[in-house]
Amino acid sequence: MIKQLNQIGEVNMVTTQEKTWKLEEYGETKYDTVVLMTPTINRVPEALKKNALLNFFNEGKNIIIIADKTLPEAYTEFLMDSGIEFENGANFIVDHFNHEEEDGLHQLITSTAMNRDVIRKDVGKIMYKGVAMTNANKSPLVVPILTGSKTSYVLAEDEQEAPVAIGEEAMLVAGVQGRNGARITVIGSMDMVSDSFYDKQATGNNAFGQELFLWATGQRGILRHRQVKHHVVGETTEKYMYTINENITYSVIVEEYDQTKGGWIPYVANDLQLEFIMLDPYVRTSLNHIDAGRYESTFQVPDTYGVFKFKVDYRRAGYSYLIFNNKQTVRPYRMDQYDRFIPAAYPYYVSMFSAFIGFFIF
Repeated sequence: MIKQLNQIGEVNMVTTQEKTWKLEEYGETKYDTVVLMTPTINRVPEALKKNALLNFFNEGKNIIIIADKTLPEAYTEFLMDSGIEFENGANFIVDHFNHEEEDGLHQLITSTAMNRDVIRKDVGKIMYKGVAMTNANKSPLVVPILTGSKTSYVLAEDEQEAPVAIGEEAMLVAGVQGRNGARITVIGSMDMVSDSFYDKQATGNNAFGQELFLWATGQRGILRHRQVKHHVVGETTEKYMYTINENITYSVIVEEYDQTKGGWIPYVANDLQLEFIMLDPYVRTSLNHIDAGRYESTFQVPDTYGVFKFKVDYRRAGYSYLIFNNKQTVRPYRMDQYDRFIPAAYPYYVSMFSAFIGFFIF
């Protein structure tokens, strides 16, 4: 695992006995990612307590926590605030159908239920021995990365009670995608990322770890936008104000950062949406991918004037949030833009002129 992290960036290893070690100094964070591999520590240093970790995360930095059967209370409180429930003292996850043959307790399980937006390679089955987490509050920020199979379950500390989690609700590896782009990754097993599991040829733990740490350190799945443009159909220049019922074209380029492909690359998807809103959406339409990460949509301005916003609010598990908007004024027709003769009013025109004619004749 350490070798994989070294391939991503410089690794600075520190023990918990170093009392002068800090995550921040002079108001600036010293690291982009912190990896906590201290599941059995009795006394958590001040620099790693709940508030310090929350501040580090709020600064847009990443946190990776590798657990075992227990975790320090400061870590479990931090995870609970983030939406992940880790039950200290719970039994290991068990699967009587998907397990290694040499394990009589069926705690050395295998799983292929993983999030393909995070783990993009076909890594095969993952060998796992450890505890599981749950998304008890159904937080939309929590990203299940690796879950148990449908036949797995986790017993509570008192085995006479109902299982803590059953099937795919038991998360073996979980992430939290913050609104600020920061990420928390929790691995429920020290063995899973150990050399003994990595070296087994029949499992994909090594390849899984490479894919996981790319995501966990923010080297993949980060989205950005640029070149927002909009104009009337048939024109090329952006207008300060649009008129009601005009047809306009909106376009934007969306890119994803992927370290393995050399940086920013075009992002291709079919689920981006554009909203044209004034308090409520008056128009909601799909953004269609044209080429090289450029998305475009054409729609008619509603028959309502005021201050609108072009808004894109894209939230997909495994990617950073993409939220941006642009204000746009919509005005009514000018006096010289209305039709001079309205077909529906022809009967009134006839009656008016007939009245004139009758007055002069009679």
